Amino acid sequence: MATYFRRDDWIQDALGNALSGANVWVTSQASNPAHFTKTGFDPPSPLVQIYGDAFGMTPLTQPVQTDGYGHVFYYVASGTYTITYYSPQIGIVTAKKSRCDVNRTPGESSDGILVR
Repeated sequence: MATYFRRDDWIQDALGNALSGANVWVTSQASNPAHFTKTGFDPPSPLVQIYGDAFGMTPLTQPVQTDGYGHVFYYVASGTYTITYYSPQIGIVTAKKSRCDVNRTPGESSDGILVR
């Protein structure tokens, strides 16, 4: 059975207020960026499979959304990813080359990112 690595992110505005309901997408390297079009919003692609547990038993649908504390977590296979965040308060923010490290214990949380 495959084992996945946990990633935690906290999304805040410039004043440090938690942003609940912010969308988070995880894509492989290299990815097509998220952008607005005349007809709406095009999310980033290609999406990678993420899970709600370390054993990959609970697949999650993207985007995942932050909770009331601006926190989101998911499990992903070891690798390097592009993480895209979107909320009307912060717009589109992209963290390229985010790493879920093979040197971590499976299920251990990766260093989260604070988006302001």
